Amino acid sequence: MDESKEGSENVTEFRLSKKKFIFNLLKLIPKMRKIRKRAQQILLETEPSQLSVEVPTSEQIQRDLEDICKVPHRRIGTEYAHEIEDYLVDKFREYGLESVNKEPLDVIDWNAKKWRLTVETEGDNIEIPCFYVLNTGFTDEKGINAPMVYIGTGKEKDFKKVDVKNKIVVADIEMPTLPFGKIIKLAKLFYVSDPTN
Repeated sequence: MDESKEGSENVTEFRLSKKKFIFNLLKLIPKMRKIRKRAQQILLETEPSQLSVEVPTSEQIQRDLEDICKVPHRRIGTEYAHEIEDYLVDKFREYGLESVNKEPLDVIDWNAKKWRLTVETEGDNIEIPCFYVLNTGFTDEKGINAPMVYIGTGKEKDFKKVDVKNKIVVADIEMPTLPFGKIIKLAKLFYVSDPTN
């Protein structure tokens, strides 16, 4: 699948320093706290319901989240996803909700079945170990055959040095290390899903 647009010569460069990322994340914290406070206020102002529904405690919710996160990779349509859906249906009924149903709906599920990177050089085909990136574009059965060019870190100046039209572009991606532990402690608004713990 060729996703390039004819006549498009503009190059979009994505740059976000670690400092800028953390700054943007920290800017969101007051807004999230404000939303949380407003939700608590709405709950306090709401008239008590005549329904007999057990409201789970924070500890119960935490245990439920931990149970859910023990099941890895709960992607749509997978056995794991159905397992968690059934778990939630049972929990809702356990808490006293009467009309709990699983409603089927059509969704597009991105599921890579086959991927490969083969480089042809001087008549030799060299297969390079690779992996796919979830939810990226895909090709038809024929795949893509094109010359390959390397552009370093993919900054705008790198694109100016190399002709990339109708070529497969290989670039280094710099992944910043972030102090997520400190950020999460500061925010105190998240539960991080990690099936390994």
